[in-house]
Amino acid sequence: MPAASTKPIRVFLGKVGLDGHDRGLLTVARALQETGMEVVYGGVRKTAEQVARAAIQEDVEAVGLSSLSGAHSTHFAKVARLLSKLGRREILLFCGGIIPPGDHAALCRAGFARVFTPGATLADITQFIQETLRPARPVKLAGLDHIAIATHDLEKSLALFCGALGMRETGRETVPSQKVRTTFLEFKGTHLELLEADREGSPVENFLKTRGGGVHHVAFAVKNVPEAISQARAAGLTMIDVAPRPGARGKEVAFAHPTATHGTLMEFTAPKRQKQKQLTTNKRK
Repeated sequence: MPAASTKPIRVFLGKVGLDGHDRGLLTVARALQETGMEVVYGGVRKTAEQVARAAIQEDVEAVGLSSLSGAHSTHFAKVARLLSKLGRREILLFCGGIIPPGDHAALCRAGFARVFTPGATLADITQFIQETLRPARPVKLAGLDHIAIATHDLEKSLALFCGALGMRETGRETVPSQKVRTTFLEFKGTHLELLEADREGSPVENFLKTRGGGVHHVAFAVKNVPEAISQARAAGLTMIDVAPRPGARGKEVAFAHPTATHGTLMEFTAPKRQKQKQLTTNKRK
């Protein structure tokens, strides 16, 4: 799968025909710019030839046209034909304005991917462009690493999971960065982590006060935590950590905010990356 482009989306916006009203189009332009897109504003009263030529000269990925005066019936399709003739059929075409529903099918056949009606929101337009030209790549998960359970009393929980359920304890440690004491348990390839607050102000202590214990988070194994953070943010997840932090078992971790994951705290975890050794050159005396 090819890597997603990181360059800003470049969009041409303009009006063809005799329509000189551009307040709505300017509002769309500002909305696109606020999301990080680059907007080439063509203005009003453009010919189809001017639009096609500008789209190619400015090397845009999308062209958005607006019409309030019926110009769509002839000029919009002509823009699509000219771009195709000039070898730029890949440019995304969309349009909006006062366009009767009966004309939508003809515009789609001409090459317009979306016709926005007066009820469309600015979010509808920006989301359409982003999802079409920069579709989010899913986070590359290597598997389920473990499920973490918060507990008021680590020893009592160990008695339950190891004594009553026959799981095997594989190691204990304190994680200063997260203010917790933790132990990992294993049974037939399934891993649990028990969490106990190490000191006052621990996130686990706050969790126990509000929820009274139970499943604290789900941890997914990834190959590279910084890469997972980037992929998660591109997919629309709000990250608590924008850079990896030290975790248990010599790993580095990052958490996604539960408001972005339907109430479940999610962790991405991977072995710590080895720091590259600096190359040194021995100088002859």
